[in-house]
Amino acid sequence: MNSKSEIQKAGNKRASRTSFVSQSTGFTLVEVVIVLIIMAVGAAIAGIAITSGSGLTIRTFARELSATLRYARNHAVSEKHAFCFVINKDEGLYRLYGDKVDEEGSLLPVIEKPIPEDIEVVINSEDEEFFEVEFFPHGNTSGGVIEVQNKKGKVLFISVNRLSGKIEVKERE
Repeated sequence: MNSKSEIQKAGNKRASRTSFVSQSTGFTLVEVVIVLIIMAVGAAIAGIAITSGSGLTIRTFARELSATLRYARNHAVSEKHAFCFVINKDEGLYRLYGDKVDEEGSLLPVIEKPIPEDIEVVINSEDEEFFEVEFFPHGNTSGGVIEVQNKKGKVLFISVNRLSGKIEVKERE
């Protein structure tokens, strides 16, 4: 009898040990999903905080503007007619005009894009609300400098060389 009771006790101990182990190991699927969601939200918030303070918008806008200016120069040379790049601060737009006209004879823009609200364009000319650069078929331009700045004070200059038509983007030193 002694041996039977020992066997029963050993069996009970084993059963209680296995039930204790199975209850205490690992995480449930719900717990893992909740932790992953919290980590994703934290990463998203951190990403927004990093990109908003880095001047990403102003660099993107300057790159977009310089690409439009290069497009104007390249097409003026290849199509053998003038293109005109215009910034109108009153309307908050910049446009590129080629030789396309509507039924009334008015020029139609080839490219028309808005200036982002958090970007200020500073124009150093007689008319501070309107800026224009002409691109001619031989590659030369009327030239000019466009100054763009964000609300945090970061400033970029986009210069258009009169003779070569070369476009450069530089930060304020």
